[in-house]
Amino acid sequence: MPQPPPEPVRSPSPAPGGREWRRDPFHGVQHDVGGDLLTVGAAEDAVVALAERFGPGRLSLLGTPGAPSPERLAELGVARVSYGPFPHRRVLGALAEEAAALLGGDDGAGATGG
Repeated sequence: MPQPPPEPVRSPSPAPGGREWRRDPFHGVQHDVGGDLLTVGAAEDAVVALAERFGPGRLSLLGTPGAPSPERLAELGVARVSYGPFPHRRVLGALAEEAAALLGGDDGAGATGG
């Protein structure tokens, strides 16, 4: 018989963006069916609690601006850090700014290419 999912872990400090972190019920189910890795986005103290509950090397974290460094996350037991779309969005933003500057502030709609 599967164990019940763990109690929700609440972070006493807000997660990045001012949101309170709560355990997604899916993670408990994923653990109960033998999932090898749990993906979370959480404040450092919540990562510690999850690593203690699920074991080191079983957490994958969504790295967000303001998150602990990858080195610190490894010390806490995180196996993998994914940055999702954040780097891609920054590069596209920089590219759009550079293109606008090269075109004299034009959005490109009136550029002739010459």
